[in-house]
Amino acid sequence: MSTTAGSNGPELEGVGERIVAYARRAGDRRTETRILGGIAAGLCLGPTPAEEAVERCERILAELGGAPRPTMMVLDSLALCSAMLERFDEAERLLARADAIRDELTGKLWKVGRVEFSAWTYLLAGRPGDAERVLRPAYEAFARIGEKGGTLAIHAALLAEAIFALGGRDREAEQLSQTAEAAAADSEDVAAQGEWRMARATALARNGSTADAERLAREAITLAAATQCPLVQASTLLTLAHVLLLGSRPAEARQAAQDALAVAERKGDLASSSRARALLGELRSGASDQHPPAPGR
Repeated sequence: MSTTAGSNGPELEGVGERIVAYARRAGDRRTETRILGGIAAGLCLGPTPAEEAVERCERILAELGGAPRPTMMVLDSLALCSAMLERFDEAERLLARADAIRDELTGKLWKVGRVEFSAWTYLLAGRPGDAERVLRPAYEAFARIGEKGGTLAIHAALLAEAIFALGGRDREAEQLSQTAEAAAADSEDVAAQGEWRMARATALARNGSTADAERLAREAITLAAATQCPLVQASTLLTLAHVLLLGSRPAEARQAAQDALAVAERKGDLASSSRARALLGELRSGASDQHPPAPGR
């Protein structure tokens, strides 16, 4: 998955629905189910309110008739949307169903290729240890085969964020953020470019380099603004808020957190909204020693 699935969401959804209609008329079930899986991802990542996205993804799931890969994709999307709605037990059940299909599918790379949804779901649930559990084998598999580019960068960056959130292993997380930056050097993947910047911003802020951290966080915000992915937009804004907080600039941190809250509320992302409100509470109480968590999750 790439967060570019949320880019120009309504437009891509319309294109997808037209392709599905053509495929149905042609009796092309494989194309129909594959595109339906992509539509579900767009509903989850795009601006469609999370509650509506769940309802529509459930209808898509019923249309798939058990086709394994698209079903797995829709279950992943449903899990992430459920986490946005703070239905964490339901999200875990959906991930378990997706993982059962993943385990049955042949091809090792496919089995590790879509763990971003699982990782984001666990990070939204405040379970970075589980995020690391699903990310670690994927990252190591891609590194082992010499993968370079956006895929490795996203996995390394998300793994860094999970480890930062766990605490006590900042050096390892910083090295992963550097790996993500290097892997994304020649990538045009907007998701990869944003994720490595968030991971590096977190690392730099924790080391006291708040000016460089702020620059990267603001670059990530600009990249996210070019998409229609509220999860990432809120994530980048919360990363900036934490960087500014560590830089002893609480008023600006408050504004970034308020902006993140507005984005999350428009999506109906209750989990990210809760994170933003928690940070605003810290700022009201004068707390200034909190480390940045995984972005927006």
